Amino acid sequence: MYQKENQRIMISKKMMKDGLLSLLTKKDLNKISVSELCKVSSINRSTFYRHYDTPEDVWEDIVRDYSKELKTFLVKPNTIEDIQLSIDKLCEFIYQNSDVIRLSFRCHTSTDIANEIIEYIWQPFEEICDLKYLDEDTKHLTSTFVGYGMYHLFKQWIIDEVPKTPHEVAKILYEIMDMKSVIK
Repeated sequence: MYQKENQRIMISKKMMKDGLLSLLTKKDLNKISVSELCKVSSINRSTFYRHYDTPEDVWEDIVRDYSKELKTFLVKPNTIEDIQLSIDKLCEFIYQNSDVIRLSFRCHTSTDIANEIIEYIWQPFEEICDLKYLDEDTKHLTSTFVGYGMYHLFKQWIIDEVPKTPHEVAKILYEIMDMKSVIK
């Protein structure tokens, strides 16, 4: 009985997530009502409120799902080559999930995504390259540049549908960061 109940919950949540993604292609998140979401998702309001309080909560659940998936293959790099591999995987992930990523660019602030980039790309890069010779202000400015620069590059690539493969975008990022020249 418990497994069947879990399955029902998963199906209901999936229906709500799919409904929200459908609505987000037409309007902004803050303009979507619970009633509208329930209608598109073919669920009743009591089912919605059993799992969520607002459409924003559904969106956060979607983001958590994608974030978990991304984190399963972004392991902490130990070498420059590992960082390059992580950037390749990140670009491939963004490309394969471009529909949802496009919506994410509309629904999230650049700070959320830039901070994740800093955590998964810049911080390991900083450790691997042993950038102790940089003062704290320079490190902070550089991490801001890397995080927000990558965020805006990804955003332009996906929103403008720039015809570059994930590997081509990753190569652009390697060249911008010029990873090998940073190592003393």
